[in-house]
Amino acid sequence: TPMVNRALRGLYPPGSIFKPFIGMAALESGALTQTSAINSPGSVKLCGREWRSPSRGHGTIPLSTAIQVSSDTFFYQLAYNRMEIDRFSAALKEFRLGELTGIDLDNEAKGIRPSREWKQARFPGKEGEWNRCDIISASIGQGYNAYTPLQMANATAIIANKGVAFK
Repeated sequence: TPMVNRALRGLYPPGSIFKPFIGMAALESGALTQTSAINSPGSVKLCGREWRSPSRGHGTIPLSTAIQVSSDTFFYQLAYNRMEIDRFSAALKEFRLGELTGIDLDNEAKGIRPSREWKQARFPGKEGEWNRCDIISASIGQGYNAYTPLQMANATAIIANKGVAFK
């Protein structure tokens, strides 16, 4: 489908470029301070399974280093042990993730920002209940996250502009 405007319509899990947004959410919510450190081993056991990092681990590191080395295990533990989905989702909303950017072009996709409400609407019944383990993969830009390249660029611009969002 060569005529699809993927920047506006393509929904993709952002992966590691998502980590600064989770870091900001953790700082804003008080789940982490700039001097807080979390052990970043090669793997961690959470929710009855082993979650691996591509690296062998980085030891105990602060957020800035975790972003720099893209430590999955740092973010798994941060989200699982110190955050919960309502704050997580609210912080992502501040960056306008999962919302239309308002660009003056047709057919922009909205994206998916994980939340209790989204999961319940998507999976009615018992399967739609938010589970604490759902936040683990979401913390590294996988799981229920799906955004357009334009949304990610816009969210990155909000960080670069020290919180100021432009249309």
